[in-house]
Amino acid sequence: MSLPFNQISVALLATLASCAATACVPWQQGASSESLGCAAADIVISDPSAGALKASWKATCRGTTYLCTAPASADDHSTPICTARSARPQVSIVPLNSY
Repeated sequence: MSLPFNQISVALLATLASCAATACVPWQQGASSESLGCAAADIVISDPSAGALKASWKATCRGTTYLCTAPASADDHSTPICTARSARPQVSIVPLNSY
């Protein structure tokens, strides 16, 4: 007996959410290692989340925190895209024109 599409989607999302919260951390460390050039053991993973299309997490290595994203497909272990997060956001002050 096959499940309706919406039940399959719910089951998949529940699996991905569980994976993001616990079991995938070793994979995230290894994948981040390839992208960041840090040893997997030196990377701390935080704030993991998974959606239908992508997984994301923060990876901290050598004092720098990166936001990493990768496809959520369980069989697609491609190298994630990791972008450094600055400690302070850049703020631009733009003067208003006075009339």
